[in-house]
Amino acid sequence: MTEMTTFSARISLDPRWNRVPGISVQEDKITIDTAKYFYRYENPVWRMIEWETVLQYWPFLRETSEKSLEQCCLEFINCHSKITQNPSIVLQNAEKVYAFLFDEQRPDISDIPFLTSKLLTVLRETSTLMALNRVEADGHASNVGPAWFFPVCSQKVFDLTNDESDHVDELYHGGFYMESRRADATRAHTALGGRLVHGCQSKPNMAGGCVVSYGASLNGFYADLNSFRRQWIQAIRAW
Repeated sequence: MTEMTTFSARISLDPRWNRVPGISVQEDKITIDTAKYFYRYENPVWRMIEWETVLQYWPFLRETSEKSLEQCCLEFINCHSKITQNPSIVLQNAEKVYAFLFDEQRPDISDIPFLTSKLLTVLRETSTLMALNRVEADGHASNVGPAWFFPVCSQKVFDLTNDESDHVDELYHGGFYMESRRADATRAHTALGGRLVHGCQSKPNMAGGCVVSYGASLNGFYADLNSFRRQWIQAIRAW
């Protein structure tokens, strides 16, 4: 286990995140006490690409008759990513990623019947914090915070009804990601060094998910997730 630290980042979050153990929100600044916030904080090292670089190369991240979108994104990550031990930079980069993906002004979200500004805020802010989670090549989840289980966590933070919490879980599980938005998510998540993997394998069950490196063992990922999911979801519900 690495030595626990406290760090701050300049990102904008709802002040109700102060309800989460280990998080302090003051205006546009968040401070996280890793000893209180994380359930696991074993390897605070992240791969990332600055969002501005992703936007610069966006037109070239596309599927062709010879190469899938995922192959293009993997090559892009291998060429342009860097390793950081600074969680503040990761959070600030992630805020830009999810401001793009969960933008209320996106022209292609009118087909989602129950999507509201409130739910977009939930998805945007919880996903930003989830960028600090980490999964190793063997599937082991080395960094896990309560935002991993964002439906139940956001229910506590944003005072969601049961229906709203179910809607958030359904959106993240797949309802939001029709083909064009899925492709955008694949491109955008190169900024966080990988691809989005859902914790729910068949139906929404509050398991959340994580951005993992291409090639990580999904069998290992699901096995480890199942070993701790119930325990830590119950811990969040007990706040």
